[in-house]
Amino acid sequence: MIELSEIDGVLSGATHVAVFTHDFPDPDALASAWGITALVEERYSARARIIFGGFVERAENAAMIRVLDIVCTNVADVDEGQFDRVVLVDTQPDTGNNSLAKDVTVDLVLDHHPRVETARAVRLWDVRSDWGATASVVTGHLQEAGVNVDAKLATALFFGIKTDTHSLGEGATSHDVRWYEWLFSRISHRHLSQIERPALSGEHFRVMARALSRARIYENVVVCHLGEVASPESVGEIVDLLVRRDGVDWAVCTGEAMGAMSISVRASRIGLSARALAGKLVEGIGISGGHAQSAGGRAPVEVRQVAMLRRMITRRTLAALGLGARRGERVFAAG
Repeated sequence: MIELSEIDGVLSGATHVAVFTHDFPDPDALASAWGITALVEERYSARARIIFGGFVERAENAAMIRVLDIVCTNVADVDEGQFDRVVLVDTQPDTGNNSLAKDVTVDLVLDHHPRVETARAVRLWDVRSDWGATASVVTGHLQEAGVNVDAKLATALFFGIKTDTHSLGEGATSHDVRWYEWLFSRISHRHLSQIERPALSGEHFRVMARALSRARIYENVVVCHLGEVASPESVGEIVDLLVRRDGVDWAVCTGEAMGAMSISVRASRIGLSARALAGKLVEGIGISGGHAQSAGGRAPVEVRQVAMLRRMITRRTLAALGLGARRGERVFAAG
């Protein structure tokens, strides 16, 4: 396990630190990045900036940024040459899910996903794949460093752990439980409520209606192809809903945005592996990653190839789960 003194070794003397998350960051990524900026600014007296590609559209995630006043920057608005240190949080080099330039040396990686082999130079790895959330790792470093974790930062870190572990119900370890409880006494419950129950846009309901009309069930599996979406976050939001249908063990949802197909996979029971299924779905055509019950992938696609790729994802899903070719039934039929 990486000690704070080792992080001192790579960040001491820094003046400007870039803290990259994966593109379209989730609460764990946002909270962890904000925690690292607090560490950098208080312990090393350096400036730090949270950077990612894409944008944040999911209502809860956007509310988190707005309510807690988290300052973020899109990679398109950044000159990476201005930074003398680079940190990756909740992502890793060359995974295809972040916008870090390929020629940039990484000083520190903090993550809880399985380590990915890369030829890129990385000065220090703090990857704890048995932990449930990167926010737990970051909270531990903040506590050890004596950094002031105020109510807003505590709320962000708490929400990051809560969402990535499904309220400690998925993949949580004793470490996650410890920091979840430590943060709980420091959070703003009013802010947490505002984040967890945000206003929903009309587009949210349009996408939901489309999903309910297009989703098909094959025994214990739901597959839904949304078509074009404004953001890949919509795909994850819909699959989270579909996997909750009674009798369903698996849900797979796709959507096209920004020249690529996003694929989200969910498993409803402990013992299943959404990560393994996601890998099979994009084998040879894209990238994947995730956890036992929540995973995803991404594959580049041209407009003329979309229909073919959707059929391929459906076939691969059914084949991987031993169901074979068959017709699906509507999950929801109006009237």
